[in-house]
Amino acid sequence: MDIFYSHVEPGSKRDIKAFTGEYVMLNFHRAVEDVLAKKGLMTIIDSNYAIEKTSSPYNKNALSYGYQFTKFRMFNGMVLELVHNPLYDDPEINFEIDPVNNRPVESQRITFMDFAPQQGNNNIVLMNLRNSFKHGYIPGLQSPYGPTNNGPMAHSGDYYDVHCQAQKGVHIEDITRCGELLLSRN
Repeated sequence: MDIFYSHVEPGSKRDIKAFTGEYVMLNFHRAVEDVLAKKGLMTIIDSNYAIEKTSSPYNKNALSYGYQFTKFRMFNGMVLELVHNPLYDDPEINFEIDPVNNRPVESQRITFMDFAPQQGNNNIVLMNLRNSFKHGYIPGLQSPYGPTNNGPMAHSGDYYDVHCQAQKGVHIEDITRCGELLLSRN
């Protein structure tokens, strides 16, 4: 609620994307399912959810059944949608492992971002860094200008490689419309 309180009128443009790891996505589903079960609503969902025919190498009459909660519609028009961020799950870059579940601690991070425009401007914009676009080539027996005859080559293939690079940044107009939840075990 702190993201919207006194910033955005209730009922309009209160959509939040929550970037997170797979572990939080699983626990989010379980939490919503538990709340619905306590209110007696899971039997309604279970009885109305479609069982679909599927293919399987094990049985010619295979069926599928299942669902996952990934969006939560809250009070005053707020909508929270989970978006998987694979970087949070990557053990190659996230060395701290949670001793309780043996998963990276970062997999339990939630980064909230409100992308909705306010007063005609987007809150979060991807911007190009000025003069950051660069490109070049690595010539072989062929270059962008034709065959290489008695000229420098970087490899002996009958092709050339083209490399491009551009730098971008994220501009957040109002950082109070974003936030994070971090795991802290004491």
